[in-house]
Amino acid sequence: MKTIEVNALKEYKNLEEILIANKMDPFIPSNSILFKNITGIGATTLELKCKRHSIIVEPNSPVIIGKQKKFPKMLGVKYNVGRADIVKYLKNESIEFKKIVVTPESFSKVIQAFKILKIDFYKDFFLLFDECEKVNKDIKFRPNIILPIEDFFKFENKAFVSATPIIPSDPRFEIQRFQIYNVIPDYDISHAITRYDSNNSIQTLINLLNKDDSEKRHFIFLTNVNAITTIIKFMKNHSSCSIFCSETSAVKLKTSKYAHVETSIDESKFSKFNFLTSRFFSAVDIDLEEDVSIYIISDVNISLNSLLDPHTDVIQIIGRFRNPYFGKKTHIISTIKEEVPYMKKGEIKTYLLILKGVYDTILKILETVTDVDSQIILDELQKVLNFKRFIMLDGTVNHYMIDNIYYENRVISYYSSPYIIGKQYAESALLNSEIKRFNVVNIVIESHNRGSDSLYLFGETRSYTEIMDEVIDQLTEAEFEVQTDIPNKKLSHIKAKYESIFPELIEAYELVGAQTLLTECHSKSKVKRLIQKAKETQQGGDLAFICELKKVLSIGTFASGEKLTGIFSDLLRKYRIDKIPPTMHALKKYVSISKRTKKNNIQGYYVKNHLI
Repeated sequence: MKTIEVNALKEYKNLEEILIANKMDPFIPSNSILFKNITGIGATTLELKCKRHSIIVEPNSPVIIGKQKKFPKMLGVKYNVGRADIVKYLKNESIEFKKIVVTPESFSKVIQAFKILKIDFYKDFFLLFDECEKVNKDIKFRPNIILPIEDFFKFENKAFVSATPIIPSDPRFEIQRFQIYNVIPDYDISHAITRYDSNNSIQTLINLLNKDDSEKRHFIFLTNVNAITTIIKFMKNHSSCSIFCSETSAVKLKTSKYAHVETSIDESKFSKFNFLTSRFFSAVDIDLEEDVSIYIISDVNISLNSLLDPHTDVIQIIGRFRNPYFGKKTHIISTIKEEVPYMKKGEIKTYLLILKGVYDTILKILETVTDVDSQIILDELQKVLNFKRFIMLDGTVNHYMIDNIYYENRVISYYSSPYIIGKQYAESALLNSEIKRFNVVNIVIESHNRGSDSLYLFGETRSYTEIMDEVIDQLTEAEFEVQTDIPNKKLSHIKAKYESIFPELIEAYELVGAQTLLTECHSKSKVKRLIQKAKETQQGGDLAFICELKKVLSIGTFASGEKLTGIFSDLLRKYRIDKIPPTMHALKKYVSISKRTKKNNIQGYYVKNHLI
């Protein structure tokens, strides 16, 4: 893509002034990726004021709520706004230029409303995708974030924008001749930071908070809610803490009696200590007229998802604080580990080739197989491989998911060495420029008696159930990376990490999986009983055996108790399963049966459901 440099002098107050000074039209150009590079210069504000109809896609609802407060004539579309609301807004003639701000998941409702009113929206509306790097960054755990993408390329006028964009590999940007507009300031925009390399980010943070006796508010940015609650428990100061998180986490936290829990930014709700999760790392505005202290935490021991990208996440976080006249004392706390699991570029390429090869082979076999049982087995294999995540609904390549796997592993690699993570902060610069993003004023190296893995996992008051939930969450998250000939490094790393401390959890997870473990076990003794029970019936988990059992004892089948146990006994012999007795009690582990009843003068039972 062609790159056009846009110069920005310090006296220019916003993006509109910058564009005009560069003899450009005072609005975001079409078919562009705008590297605005400076947070808070008003790219979305410019679009909301611009004299044209606009749709702005924002990454999450707190951003929309914040924009609505400042622009009451815009329509915010999120989960609780329906098509009827959108139609009503579009028909409101008192609003000359329609401004719709929407989450990716709600974008389809806007399109449906346009179609109801027969509006030529691809021609009449400008589509702006704000904080565009989120498409590449978040797609793994939020696949619907790309729902607007297919429509995006159909709009005559559209743009990607962010202060920290990631250039997508999607070839349509090149095909439609997108251009990069790179805003280059003529002044220092670097953020002064103090870096802490610590074996225990939690302890380092708590020590910093305890040492600061000023009246400043503290803002702690950390992705993991469980880590946040651990920190608060150690601080023993619940009443002075506020947590800003997703709706799902908020419900859980309020149930646990955390009083100050919010799902959107409201300056009146800020406490002395404010913890913010990832939905508040970008796009939202924090408008405070006071100095603040910022703490940004990445810790390999807490979760690989906690590892933040200096080139995007950290820049965005610092940029949330909009008032340039007040100080932002910023602490970057990192816990690294040399053996942190990640794949290099070559390994990822091989991984994807192997995965695709196996996937294509299964598809070819499925085209020829007529045997129902074989089809079931092949379908199961496809689910395990999960290569479909790299394929769009129309069968084309999902470039954003592929970008994500390269991006995620690159960020994890930063945390394999103090030198590498230090280099990212020292050398981070604007595109095609030597203008640095950070000014590292101090580097502090700390080593505590206990590592963060020990402090975080055990805490002071964490129950076995809480620990179990955390370990299983990490195992489930890692298992998303499908195993091929390349070992699943993340899964192996986590199993090795916990096997010596909680061998029963690892064994139970491998035997019965996360769902059974979480629903049936709430203590160590119950986990051990579950392992014993699972081993007794392990042979009966044979896929072919289960498929045939479902076939011969289909739902609605009626038979006498003797016939049911006879069928069950024959199948057990056929598949050489000798550890399961051919009894009605054992059969009930596989099928749900009715109470004894009579049909055609025969006493028997109906098969109501399959349990496996």
